[in-house]
Amino acid sequence: MSKHGQISPLQSCAGWVVIKTGLSSTTFSDGKNIAVSSKLIDFARNDDELALAIGHELARAINGCGNAPNLQARRNMKDLADVLGVVLVKCAGYDVETALQFLLRRNEQV
Repeated sequence: MSKHGQISPLQSCAGWVVIKTGLSSTTFSDGKNIAVSSKLIDFARNDDELALAIGHELARAINGCGNAPNLQARRNMKDLADVLGVVLVKCAGYDVETALQFLLRRNEQV
C-alpha cells in the first residue's frame, strides 16, 4: 500500500443501459443494468433530461438502494440518489439546470 492509500473498484455500478418498450414512463435498475422505457425517452425533451433519469438510476445502483431494510431507508436512499444523480450528470458534462426541468414536468404528472 502506498502512503496515499489504496483504491478499490466499486463492484455495484450498473453496466448497461437498455431500452424497454411497452412500459409506462419509467426507469429502473437491477443493480447491474439500467432499463429506460421508450415512453420516458419520448417524455425527455433533450439529452440533458435523459441523462438525469439515467444518472438517478446509476446513483441508486452505486448506493445499493435495493438493499434498504425498510421504507424510510428506501426513501432516504432515493433522496441520496437524487443528489448523486445530479452530480453524475454534471460530471458527465450535461447541463444540470436544463436536466432539472425534467423533474419539474414529472412532478406535475403525479
